[in-house]
Amino acid sequence: MTIAFICTGNMNEAVMAGALAGGYDAADVVATARRDERISALKEKYGVEATNSNTEAVADADTVVLGVKPYQLDDILTEIGEHLTKDAVVVSLAVGRTLESMEAKLPDGVAVVRVMPNTPSMVGKGMHAVTPNEACTDEQLARTKSLLAASGDVVTVAEKDHDADVAEAKDWGNKALAASRKADQLRSGGDTAGADKWDSLAKIALTKQITAENEAKAAEPMIASQRQVVEQLKTGLQQMEVKLGELRSKRDQLIARQKTAEAQVKVQGAIRSINVLDPTSELSRYEDQVRRVEAQAAGQMELAGSSLESQFAELEASGTSLEAEARLAALKSGQNPALPGAQQQAPAQITDGDDEAINAAFAALKNQGQPAGEETSSY
Repeated sequence: MTIAFICTGNMNEAVMAGALAGGYDAADVVATARRDERISALKEKYGVEATNSNTEAVADADTVVLGVKPYQLDDILTEIGEHLTKDAVVVSLAVGRTLESMEAKLPDGVAVVRVMPNTPSMVGKGMHAVTPNEACTDEQLARTKSLLAASGDVVTVAEKDHDADVAEAKDWGNKALAASRKADQLRSGGDTAGADKWDSLAKIALTKQITAENEAKAAEPMIASQRQVVEQLKTGLQQMEVKLGELRSKRDQLIARQKTAEAQVKVQGAIRSINVLDPTSELSRYEDQVRRVEAQAAGQMELAGSSLESQFAELEASGTSLEAEARLAALKSGQNPALPGAQQQAPAQITDGDDEAINAAFAALKNQGQPAGEETSSY
């Protein structure tokens, strides 16, 4: 017998681990998962065949266990439906999905067993409430219960059997009524023999009705007990969902606190890097960069100033050369230009009371300070 565990998450893995611990051969088990690392982990831990192809996994499987989420179930059923073997039984661990909704996604006549596990099943201490559909045979149901028994107790929810007994009792009642009316008609027409025949059929139908009613009544205490178990399972599941929500909220809070702490560490690190007393700080290095730029600018200004002074020196040298050329030209023309520092005509000797001599000497001094061609004022 080959068992395929489709989408081997936590719950499906628990059922698989229980089956292997209970004596099932790993060579008869194939598990599917989406991620390569998960596939490798299943192979290494349990020694089973593992793949990411659901259709390949179910191709030779007698029992197919679905461990998907309820909202994923329709897609998985549609995917594997045409690849199931003739005698395969599909076992669903999805919570809240009816047999009718699963049958609608599968080919006609496929055996389906709905299982409601609870969390302790993951440690082999749980309880599984199973409900088969009408296509499921006793052998297929027994096969499913044997597989689940390794991870917890198994109870069969007999509501469908009860409903079938009630429907059967009603049907036999209708048949008895119809036979009785037919007998009355025949008796009214004088056909006593025919009437007795239909009365006998009515009695047989009533006997069948009583049997069906008794079977339905006998199942009612068990059904009540199973309903109580199912309600307990639902309550436990709801509590686990609430707890899971709390854990997720706590996780989100811890993640937010971690991010805040990391941001604070970065801020503190940035603040420490701007310590003005620390020669290795970012501010000190930035100040050094500014100083280097200022020194570069000062050097360029100094170079520019030196260049300007050299230009003025060149201009002065050019002026001296021009003056020398002018004096040379004067010499060639017969003139005798006075050189700087050369002897000049000594002023006339002035005696006391000689007013004319004083005026003449003053006029000569004024003429020496004026450019050629200008006339001295007589004032």
